[in-house]
Amino acid sequence: MRRLATAFALLHLVLVSEQVAYAETFNLKREGGVLVLPVQINHSISLNFTIDSGASDVVVPQDVFSTLSRTGTITSKEMLPPATYELADGTRHEARRFRIRSLQIGQLELQNVTGSVAPAGGSLLLGQSFLSRLPGWSIDNQREVLIVGDAKNDQGEDAPSNVQQAQARIEKRRQFVACTEPFMADALAKIKLDDQLAVLYPRFGLLWNEWKNLNSQCSGGNGDADPAHCGAEALQRAHADFVERVAATAEPDAVRDFNLCQTSIHLLSEKMTQTCGKPP
Repeated sequence: MRRLATAFALLHLVLVSEQVAYAETFNLKREGGVLVLPVQINHSISLNFTIDSGASDVVVPQDVFSTLSRTGTITSKEMLPPATYELADGTRHEARRFRIRSLQIGQLELQNVTGSVAPAGGSLLLGQSFLSRLPGWSIDNQREVLIVGDAKNDQGEDAPSNVQQAQARIEKRRQFVACTEPFMADALAKIKLDDQLAVLYPRFGLLWNEWKNLNSQCSGGNGDADPAHCGAEALQRAHADFVERVAATAEPDAVRDFNLCQTSIHLLSEKMTQTCGKPP
C-alpha cells in the first residue's frame, strides 16, 4: 500500500531531524560586516545566506532566482502557488513561491523547503521555512558559528567526544536507511499493482486516487502539509477508512486483489523490522 511508502517518507524526515538532536556547529562567514552562512541548493550551487528568523521563507532575490532557473538548478516543476506576505513596514505584497528540493549546510540536509522570490538586489535570507525545522539553533557571534541542536552540549573544540558521538549516530542512521532501501523498492513495485487495479475497477480507482492524493499532500510536499491531516495518527485513521470503503465496493475481484497486496506489504514491513530493527 501507499501507506508503507508514506511511512518510509516519514521515517526519512525523522532521521533527518533526529540527526541534529546533538549540538553541531557550522562556520559563518563575514560579508560586508554581516555574518552569512554558505548553503548548497539542490546539490548544485553554494550561496551565502543571511540568517533571518523574521523571514517566513527562504528568500531568493529575483536576479538570483533567474540565474538558478537558467542553470536548471530550479525548474518549473518546483513552482508553487504565490502567497501574500506582510513586510516589516506593514505593507503587503504577493510573491512567487517555489519548492527547494534540498538545502544543505555541512552534512545537514533538509528537503522540500519552501522558498519565495523577492525583488532583485535584495539579500538571500534563510528564514523560518528552514529554521523552524531544526531542533534548535543559535548564533555564537564571538566564535562566528551557527549552533544547531542543544547549545548546552556544545563545548567547542575542547570536547571532541561530542563530534565523535555525533558521527557515530549519523553512521548508524545511514546504515539503517541503506538496510531499508531494498524493502522500499519492493513496496513501490507492489504499489504499482494497485495502480493497475485502479485502471480496471472504477470504484476502487476513485478511492485509490483519493488516498494517493492525501499521501502526495503529506509526503511529497512543499513544507505546508497540515499536521491535523498528515500526522501519524491522522494517516492511520485515513488509511483504515480507505480500507473499509474499499471493502464496501461492489467489485469483489478488486477487493480480493487489493487484500492480497495489503497482506504482501504487511509481511514485507514485518520482515524489514526483523532485518533492520527500529530506527536508531
